[in-house]
Amino acid sequence: MTKRIYLLYLLLLSLTLSKNLTAQQYPVDCRILLSPPYSSNLGDYANSPMKFRVQLLLRDLSKPSLEVSLRIRLKGAGVWIENPADFISTQSIVLTPGVPKLLSGLELGENFASQNLEAQGIDVNELYAGAPLPVGPYEWEVYAVELYRNRQVSNIGNARMSINYNYPPLLNTPQGLQMASQPQNLRFSWTPRHTASPTAAAGVVYTLFLYEIPEGEDPQMIVNSGLAPYRIIETTQPYYNYDVSEIPLNIGKQYAWVVHVTDFEGKDTFVNNGYSEIKTFQYGKAKCGVPTNLISKIEADGAVKLSWDNNLDAQSYILSYQASDGPIQVEEILSNEHYLLNQEKGKSYIWQVNCNCGIGNTSAIAKNNFSIPADNVTSWLSDPDLTYEGDSYPAEPETEPSTAPTETVDDTATIDNTTIEESPGDE
Repeated sequence: MTKRIYLLYLLLLSLTLSKNLTAQQYPVDCRILLSPPYSSNLGDYANSPMKFRVQLLLRDLSKPSLEVSLRIRLKGAGVWIENPADFISTQSIVLTPGVPKLLSGLELGENFASQNLEAQGIDVNELYAGAPLPVGPYEWEVYAVELYRNRQVSNIGNARMSINYNYPPLLNTPQGLQMASQPQNLRFSWTPRHTASPTAAAGVVYTLFLYEIPEGEDPQMIVNSGLAPYRIIETTQPYYNYDVSEIPLNIGKQYAWVVHVTDFEGKDTFVNNGYSEIKTFQYGKAKCGVPTNLISKIEADGAVKLSWDNNLDAQSYILSYQASDGPIQVEEILSNEHYLLNQEKGKSYIWQVNCNCGIGNTSAIAKNNFSIPADNVTSWLSDPDLTYEGDSYPAEPETEPSTAPTETVDDTATIDNTTIEESPGDE
């Protein structure tokens, strides 16, 4: 039993040695050198001095020189591209013993010429017309044949690569409602998604396409319709500040934007040809809401509290008020209430307020009125049917006790030289 095992070991050893001797019997050593990033464009390997190189070494020192021709093969999932079995280049490659010979794709132009290639699973003419290699793993193979004798004189050199398309950028801002500002300043930003890829392009340029969307139209349809964009911007940075130097955006309008990325050489190495998804935003409120629920509350000391419902879209409020025989007072305030102090007794007032929702976007005007009694002892809201006792304040000395009558509200006042008839409460 031991003898049989020993004989089997000798047999396996002899087969291994025989295989090694067979593998090393070629006089030429052939190796392939690939430089990433790996392009999906076949022509890049023929037109670059670095992407695809072949190193040959004549190890047989007994030969003064050897003339050879190379044959190239590219294998992938369902794809096979190679030089025909009888292909011989018109320009021979002369090897000198012990001296490495390094050849780039530029020097192997005949091998990469479309008329000298056979293909399965893909059209070579389409590849050279710009179609990319399909995504997946690939293996290059190269071997040398001796001129005039057409016999293989080298090992089959091989190198592996993988074609992976990079993804277009992910759009960040702006999206949704964007408040208009003065001066105009809107930041567009996106996240590159190609930088971590082993096939990442060394340098890229981004093209931002901005479209103004007509009311009721589908942004996807507008972007894909071929209509001229509102603005086209190129940058090498993953952001752009749309400021006062740019065409002004129209307040209340909806916009769509998309970013296209390419490498500096213009090669197609991105999914969806480098186009991102489409995002939309609205620049400012289309219509600022009118203030509602206006209330005039007159305190016992003659102070008047003006208030209205808060508008979440408002950045500020423009308040105007005027006595029946006085000038117009205008104030811009940030809250939805305001106190008027030291108003004259016995006077009728009209006031109005509107919302400021951004540059150039203000609401319509809401109006109300109130009157301060000649001798104020009660406080009441702008609704005459709603009265209540005012807060306690030190009373002024009086010679005779009396009850001050509530005066009738004068519903007519003038603001901006326009006579307006008002009833207490909201409009």
